[in-house]
Amino acid sequence: MGVWPSGENVDALVEALQQAAEATSDPEEKSALRRAAGAVLGVSKNVMTEVVAAVIARSIPA
Repeated sequence: MGVWPSGENVDALVEALQQAAEATSDPEEKSALRRAAGAVLGVSKNVMTEVVAAVIARSIPA
């Protein structure tokens, strides 16, 4: 049985943050997005997968 979300979701989040950093011309926003991507990369995939799953679970009405 697979775990959802997978580590691929973490990779996709990092990629999205990096793309957003490249797309903005605001230096402060670019820096914040790069720091966020670095923070996500600094946490293990297992922990980030649990965080993403918790965020998704809270956003779905019970």
